[in-house]
Amino acid sequence: MSKLLYVISSPRGEQSESTKIADEFLGAYLGARPGLDVQRLNLWDDQLPIYGGRGAAAKMTVFSGQTPVGDEAAAWADVERV
Repeated sequence: MSKLLYVISSPRGEQSESTKIADEFLGAYLGARPGLDVQRLNLWDDQLPIYGGRGAAAKMTVFSGQTPVGDEAAAWADVERV
């Protein structure tokens, strides 16, 4: 099954013209691709984690095929939540 991450980045919510256009596009896209799994991430509704040095180190640990531990594990858990 294909997946699509739809990032809503406008702070204007229902008043956003760009979000309305994106919603129209998404509706047409879904019509052409039934079964598509769409996950929405609204940058203004969700609390995003602070991504600093610990997050960057954790990312590199994961990319190298290892499991983060300690502070890195906590930072990576915050990233995975999103």
